[in-house]
Amino acid sequence: MRRAVVIGSNGPPGDRQLEFAEKDARDVIRTLSGLVCGFEVEKAVGLKASSARTRFLRACEVCSEDDTLVAYFVGHGLINEGDLFFLFSNTDYSRLMETCLRGDEVLTALRRCKASNRVLVLDCCNAGQITGKSGIRSGRADRVLMKDLGFVSDIFEIILASDALESAREFESLGGGFLSTSLVRALSVNRIEADADGDGAISVHDMETWLRGQAVDYNRRQDQHADRVPLPRRVGAGQGTTFLSRPTGDWLYYEVPFPDGIPGVVLPVYPFEGTHAYVIGKYPVTVAAYLRSREGWPGPRARRFDGRQWEQRVFDVLRDEEFGHPTKPVVGISLKDALSHCQWLQEHGRSLVSVIAPPTPALWEIALLGNSRRREHVDWLRVQPKAHSKATSTARCDNAIDRTNSLGIVDLIGNVWEWCIDEYEWRWFTYGQSSMVRRPRQTIIEPTLATVRTEYSSMDVQRPKAWLKGGGFYDDLEEIELTVDADDIAGGPDSSHVDVGFRWSALVPLSRLPAEVRELLEVAPPLPSRSRRRMAVTA
Repeated sequence: MRRAVVIGSNGPPGDRQLEFAEKDARDVIRTLSGLVCGFEVEKAVGLKASSARTRFLRACEVCSEDDTLVAYFVGHGLINEGDLFFLFSNTDYSRLMETCLRGDEVLTALRRCKASNRVLVLDCCNAGQITGKSGIRSGRADRVLMKDLGFVSDIFEIILASDALESAREFESLGGGFLSTSLVRALSVNRIEADADGDGAISVHDMETWLRGQAVDYNRRQDQHADRVPLPRRVGAGQGTTFLSRPTGDWLYYEVPFPDGIPGVVLPVYPFEGTHAYVIGKYPVTVAAYLRSREGWPGPRARRFDGRQWEQRVFDVLRDEEFGHPTKPVVGISLKDALSHCQWLQEHGRSLVSVIAPPTPALWEIALLGNSRRREHVDWLRVQPKAHSKATSTARCDNAIDRTNSLGIVDLIGNVWEWCIDEYEWRWFTYGQSSMVRRPRQTIIEPTLATVRTEYSSMDVQRPKAWLKGGGFYDDLEEIELTVDADDIAGGPDSSHVDVGFRWSALVPLSRLPAEVRELLEVAPPLPSRSRRRMAVTA
C-alpha cells in the first residue's frame, strides 16, 4: 500500500505566524491522494501538537514491509540546544518538549517503520527571528546543517527545503511556499517536464532534479539576493527507487457509478475498438442491486445443498434470513436472470455505457489476476488475500477489505459462483444490442473463415454457451476446479443453486474517464481470447 502522512501548521499566533503552510499542506494532501500518486493519506493539518504527533506515529506503525510511506511536514521549525522542534498553534516556547513534535521523534519513528520505501519531506525553517525574540538559546549563531541534527539516513530518503534550516520562504506571487508549490506542480501540471528519466513516473531522484532546477530558474529571475530561495536537496539513501507518483505499470484504481448502485472498476485492458474501456462490477450483484431491476417481480428461488445432494424444494432468496441481506450477493441466479439484470442496466444507463453483459472468461480472469498471463487454478487462490469458503451462507460484500484483490475487486474467489459467457455471445451483446455500433449479426464471424457449419451460423439467445467461475461459499477451494462448464451441471444455464450469483461487465466511453486513466489504457495490453468454443470450419 502507498501511505502518506501530511502535517501542516501555520505555527503559534504572532507576527511570525505563517500564512500559507496549512494551505500548502492541503494542496499536498489533494495531490498525493489523487489518481496520479495514489496514496492513502493521514491528514494532520491545523492540529495541536499532541494530535499531530499521534497521527504521525500511527502512520509509521501501521506500515508493512510492502508499503511505501511519505511523511511530509510543512510549517515552522525551531532549533533549540541542538534539537529541531516542529511548531504548532498551541506551541509554548517555555514547554517545547510538550507542545512541539521533536525532530528526533520523527527520525526514530521512520527508522522503526517497516515500510520498505520511506521518504521524509521537510518544508520548514528554523524560525530564527522567533528564537531571538523569545530569548531561547539556539546553541549556536551560524546556520545549522541538517546532518548535524541527525537528518541523514542510509535506509530512507529525505527531501529538504535546503541543506540548512533557514528563514521560511513564502511568496504572495506563488500563493505558498516554494518547495511545496513546486512539488505539487511536478506531480500534476508539470508531470512530463519533471520526469527526468522519461520512464512515465516521478521518483524521488526526479523530484530532487526538478526542485533544484526550479530553484535555480527562480533565483535567476530575482534582482535582490533576499528574494532568492535556498536550493532544495535530497539526503540519505532508500532501498531502491521510491516513486512519488505511481510507479510505471502500476494501475490506477477508478470507479464508474452504475444504475444498480454497484461501482464499476476500470480494468487494465486496451480499449475495445480503441474507444471504450472495459469495466467490471466491484463485487457480485447484491440483493439490493438486484431488487432495483426487478420492479415488483418475484425474486429468485434457490435450492440448498444438504451435505449430500441438492434439495428438491426451493426457497425465496429475498425473504431468507441467511441470504436476503441487502449487501449479500443475490443467489439462485440462472443465466437468464443475469442477462435480464444486465438488460435493465443497459436501458437505465444508456448515457453512461455502451454494453452490459456477464463477462467473458478472459475478462473475468484479468479482473482476478490483474493481467493476461495464464496461471494454474491453484495460483488463483494467492491473488485474493482471503476467500469466503467452507461456510453455511454467503458473506456481505460491503467493507470486505480483506477479500479485495490488487485491482480493488471484491470476492472473485469464493462467496458465489459467477456466470461468464462465450466471447462470441459477448460480442453479440456488444454489436447487436449496443447503441455504440450497429452491425448485422453475421458480420461478427471473422471474414477469414471459409465456411461456417450451419449449427453455428445463428445463436440461440436463450441458451448461450456459459461457464461458472470462482467457487462458492460451500466449497473447499483448494480441492476443486474454479471453472465449471455450465453444460456439466444439473440444469445447465438454467441452474438456480444457492451458491450461484453473477457480476456484470461493461464498456464505458473513454471520454467519461479522467485523462490519467486514458493515458494508461493507451499502453495497456489487449484482451486475449479465452473462448473455449471454437467455431468449426471446413476448407
